[in-house]
Amino acid sequence: MALVGLRQTGACRQEADLRLALTASTTLVREQTPVSVQLAITNLGPAAATGTKVTIDLPAGTTSTANSSDGWSCQSAESSLVCTNARLEIGAGVMLKADIVPPKEQSSFAVTARVSANEVDPDPASNTATVQFQNESPTHDGGCAMSGRSHRNPTTGFGV
Repeated sequence: MALVGLRQTGACRQEADLRLALTASTTLVREQTPVSVQLAITNLGPAAATGTKVTIDLPAGTTSTANSSDGWSCQSAESSLVCTNARLEIGAGVMLKADIVPPKEQSSFAVTARVSANEVDPDPASNTATVQFQNESPTHDGGCAMSGRSHRNPTTGFGV
């Protein structure tokens, strides 16, 4: 008996189910004062993840640094921080930490991170996480704060 309609399509599709969690030391920040974010990356398998990459998207005016972990290398770019690892084994997890300096003149901003690998991820919804920050004292005047007494016109009573 011959099988009809079956053909070999090439290599098997490898899957690595990556998960990403993003947390912050605080979400109420002061501009130009660093805040730490922690990224937890886990590979649930069924295959090892190769070419693993974590990208943290940053708003304009934000700077960042990351502490590299075993086997991970992190580089800052203009609007992102990218950390890479050659291989994340099945069941393995890693914690990465990044320090972010909030931008000036923004009352709120978001930081989004995403993880990817060469393998297909069967659940890509778990590969992205976002933290929303509130700036408790944004500067909107070029860094100069108003101080001192206001002066009033003795005739009109309005400030001058």
